[in-house]
Amino acid sequence: VVVATLGLSSTTYENEVVATSQASDIVDDWVEGTDLERIRVEVSSEGVVITVAGSDPPPPVEELVDALAEALERPVHLTVKVIPETIIEIDSEP
Repeated sequence: VVVATLGLSSTTYENEVVATSQASDIVDDWVEGTDLERIRVEVSSEGVVITVAGSDPPPPVEELVDALAEALERPVHLTVKVIPETIIEIDSEP
């Protein structure tokens, strides 16, 4: 019984790793052309949580949720967290 449980857990873990990799690629495509950077992607049976950072507004999330649902072959509950970023660069005088 323990072996069957471990096998199931291993398969679930492997599926989540593959799904996270797929979702990460989709997020990278989604933010392409913006200054947003993918920080984190979490995929579980409860949904997908994406964290991005940058100063641009995010592209339409409808495109993202549709692409994720197609790739994962299931309905997706999507949460997108956007971390605003301000970069200040300055050089000292010689």
